[in-house]
Amino acid sequence: LALSFTLLFYVTNMVREREHGQKQLLAMAGLESRAYYLAAFIRDYLIYLLPTSVFLIMMKARSTPMFVESSPVGYVLLLFLAGPPSILLGYLLSFAFSKSQSVALAIGFILLMIVFVPFVIIHYVFSDRIDLSTIGALSFFLPTFALQRGLTELALGWSKGFPYSASMVFNIRNPILPTLLALVASTAFYGILVTCLEYTVSARVSPLKSTRRLYNRKRHVSTDGPETKVDIKSDYSDEEVINEKRRILENREDTDAMRIQGLTKEFLVPYSNRRRLVIDDLWLSLRRNECLGYLGPNGAGKTTTIKMLIGAVSPTSGNATVEGHPIVPYSAELRQLVGVCQQFDILFSELTGREHLRLFARLRGAANIEEAVETTINDMRLQEVADQKSKGYSGGNKRRLSIGMAAIGHPKVVFLDEPTTGVDVHIRQSIWNAIRELKKKTSVVLITHSMEEADALCDRIGLTVNGQLAALGTPQRLKNVYGRGYKINVRTATTDTVESVIQQIFQRFTMKYEQIKLIRRLGCNLEFEVEGSTVGKIFQVLQELRSPLNIIDHAVAQTTLAQVFVEFAKQQRLDL
Repeated sequence: LALSFTLLFYVTNMVREREHGQKQLLAMAGLESRAYYLAAFIRDYLIYLLPTSVFLIMMKARSTPMFVESSPVGYVLLLFLAGPPSILLGYLLSFAFSKSQSVALAIGFILLMIVFVPFVIIHYVFSDRIDLSTIGALSFFLPTFALQRGLTELALGWSKGFPYSASMVFNIRNPILPTLLALVASTAFYGILVTCLEYTVSARVSPLKSTRRLYNRKRHVSTDGPETKVDIKSDYSDEEVINEKRRILENREDTDAMRIQGLTKEFLVPYSNRRRLVIDDLWLSLRRNECLGYLGPNGAGKTTTIKMLIGAVSPTSGNATVEGHPIVPYSAELRQLVGVCQQFDILFSELTGREHLRLFARLRGAANIEEAVETTINDMRLQEVADQKSKGYSGGNKRRLSIGMAAIGHPKVVFLDEPTTGVDVHIRQSIWNAIRELKKKTSVVLITHSMEEADALCDRIGLTVNGQLAALGTPQRLKNVYGRGYKINVRTATTDTVESVIQQIFQRFTMKYEQIKLIRRLGCNLEFEVEGSTVGKIFQVLQELRSPLNIIDHAVAQTTLAQVFVEFAKQQRLDL
């Protein structure tokens, strides 16, 4: 009966790895489900064998009459064969839980129902009215009951003066062999159930849907030549967004590591028949060795886009390719081409940084694993902590390790989701340097809410609003096109000339396309906002007024990327 409580370990372990994202992280690195479950099964079975072997050794060492007078074959086979179906039953039950904490609360009831209740009913309540077929069915579906039943039969045989010999164990007329066969059949049964349920849960696109989406994509997207008609359906008319779609459709260049072609995603709103459009006809490319910023306010569809590109969510229509490999259907080869550093660190607390990197290098098929590990440790500046367990890492070291895990093995595209979240300024700068080095080896998609970070690292930025790509271009282009002109800071020697400065500056910017307003006045310090003018004219005006109006200092600054972002964020609908 004590071995029945190992079920709690099997269920909790599986639920915890799904809850913390570790299973998904391994899958995104290229680990197939069957390999994951096989490794978990071997680990759990070895753990199961430890107390089982200790029990058998103790029985033998103490010369327990029931054990030594019977053939050990029956005990060994029962105990060893009861492990696999019990483990697989635990895996099956794990699908019913999303939180590991809830497992502990429910497992007592589960053990009561599948271990103790059947045992009491069979042996004490209906002992004279239960036929062999019922016992066989219970032995098949409940491996713990089969183990109890088998051990009870061995004990009864010994107590009646007929201890089981090896030949009696393998005699079909005795209940031990049917029990052993039930355990073997139960192993196969639960193995098939776990496989089918895992496929059902993880399969995001059925063959029929894949075929239908492929047909729809070919029907709407043609790349046969320059005569392709570009149908721009968007609430935004950014010139670079239009040119990007045209370039992808016409397939003019072969410099892209990734191409997104009309990607669309709808979700069914719970408790209604309404569908919510999250991503609306997204066309975007990522050039080789480019850092592309993918920005947008909360609810704009950034996370959903990334989930589609890494195979966690299937698109409603459209497709994307990474080095020519389509994401629909998402293939095992594609997982080795993509690296992901998620917003929150997903690490194995008992593994060192070096062991993390070695694991992911192996999953991605790195040619020289140790060389790849050492290179990544140096690039991410993890030399001092590489051989320490990750549970003792600081926040900055955890982020560096997460980026290293995403980048090791030279994937073609690396997604970095808020890579500097929660780290101080010094650590942030070191991570930025690591990302700059990373860009020399691969292509990077950066998701961040830090406009300073995007401005410093990104070659191009795509701004998405309401599920659509609203603007695209270099940080400087976005500031030039969508910025609100320039800010002028002026400081006079005394407050006596402040009114004259304000009057003269307003008089100098009088062209019909120029707009100027005073946005701050504090003693001798003035701040203006000018739109429609040029830097050259602004400096010329300030230089001409400097001596006559006793201006001792002035500065001109362009609109920041953060201000551009805020203007677009105001357009985000709250119902998305």
